[in-house]
Amino acid sequence: MKKINEKDKKRRGFTLVEMVMVVTILGILSSVALVKYEKAQKNAQLNADYITASNIATATIMALNEEAITPGDGGNIDLNDLEKNGYLSIVPKAQSSKNDFVVKVDKTDENGKKEDLVKVTLDEKSFYPKVIEKNKN
Repeated sequence: MKKINEKDKKRRGFTLVEMVMVVTILGILSSVALVKYEKAQKNAQLNADYITASNIATATIMALNEEAITPGDGGNIDLNDLEKNGYLSIVPKAQSSKNDFVVKVDKTDENGKKEDLVKVTLDEKSFYPKVIEKNKN
């Protein structure tokens, strides 16, 4: 009969404490990654909305120049009219909000000059023209 060594009797593998530590560290790392992912996703949605607002403004300016549409009450533009006249392929939906874009045409700019000035807002925030906020550092 073969004699069993003391070293062969020892089990090879990880202890329960080591496994708990690994799971804890992985949980902490994944929670940090999820927070960063959520911020990146929110920034991507906002950037997509800025691009969409720019496209809406371009379509509105083209339609106004060709006199295909006229502003309604308060200077508002209906996005369905832009779609109906072929300036937009579909009525775009906002990515960062459940609300819809609001397009308004002002006949004068801040200097009092007579000009069609298109503004696209979403949730009371200006998306076109984009307002650049300065850091308060």
